[in-house]
Amino acid sequence: MPHRDLFSWASALAALNLANRPTQALSLLPSMLAPDALHPNNYVLSCLNRVYAGSCELRIGRVPDDALAVFDSISIKDSICWTAVISGYARSVLKSEALELFQATPWGNLLFWTALILGFLQSGSNTNAFELFNKMRREGMDIKKPGFSHVDIGKENQAFYAEETNHPFKDEICVLLKELELDMRRRGYVPDTSGVLLDMGQEEKERLLFWHSERLAAAYELIKTVPGSIIRIVKNLQVCADCHRVLKFVSDIVKRDIYVRGWDMFLQ
Repeated sequence: MPHRDLFSWASALAALNLANRPTQALSLLPSMLAPDALHPNNYVLSCLNRVYAGSCELRIGRVPDDALAVFDSISIKDSICWTAVISGYARSVLKSEALELFQATPWGNLLFWTALILGFLQSGSNTNAFELFNKMRREGMDIKKPGFSHVDIGKENQAFYAEETNHPFKDEICVLLKELELDMRRRGYVPDTSGVLLDMGQEEKERLLFWHSERLAAAYELIKTVPGSIIRIVKNLQVCADCHRVLKFVSDIVKRDIYVRGWDMFLQ
């Protein structure tokens, strides 16, 4: 490819990681970090995080330094960037570095606590994870974290929260989602409310699903981007089963590829 954009890099890293070829993935880093290259965004970093976390287990020498170089090259670091590097260090043998990064975060929110705790659990450091969980509870962190989905459109960066009511495009998003839902139901879609554990009626459960953040983000991208372009979304929580089905229906209806990186995928 003579011209490589950020999604080209992310796709290559993700494919090599899935093929369990971390050494080949890491061989891309010199070109990706070249002075005239594009600055990696959160999509690239999340893919790289999975590569270098696995590579640390293989004890490949400069991996942490390279990963941190990617992190440092991002001029505006959002919460997704921070959680990527924290969870990667926590899952590797670099526990003290993970704690140092955690303490350096500009926001002390539940997202970073979760990244650190789950990272320790996935690396087998159950005692550290349990101690951190108790500390988090002592500091009064709210266990109920709000769900949000994040999109990048050119230089524009947007986050959508579940049941968001004050977004400038709320009316357009609502109209589009209702039109898509009608089309989906004609194609056999039935809302899966099994994941809504609140004690309420079926209609109210379906309303909650309708306003999930990944649907708002997808509708926004459909409104703001050109037909045929790929839709990419990052969510801070696990993507629910119903939203997986909905986005597959939407992809088929609008004839556009939709990729969602949920919190469950982000940490694995």
